[in-house]
Amino acid sequence: SLRFNRLKRVDAVVWKHLSGLINLRISGNQFTSAEDIGLAGLINLRILFLQFNRLKSFNCSDFSDARFLQNLHLSANFIQEINPENMNCQIPLSTL
Repeated sequence: SLRFNRLKRVDAVVWKHLSGLINLRISGNQFTSAEDIGLAGLINLRILFLQFNRLKSFNCSDFSDARFLQNLHLSANFIQEINPENMNCQIPLSTL
């Protein structure tokens, strides 16, 4: 859990050593895009909470490395745009 810090960016190298994570909560930080979080390599991730950040957009392709992602929580962000390509997203967006 990385909750309620002031994180603005995490390098993907950090997550490389935690590739076995299946549940991750990164809530209450200052990330504005999925790229800022650097999630590449977290292929085993099943549940991801990205609530209470400053995410401005959602692109399904940003999470393509997490092939087993079953639940993605994006509530309480500043998302203003969801691209049409996300309508064919394989990730359940029940809490968007």
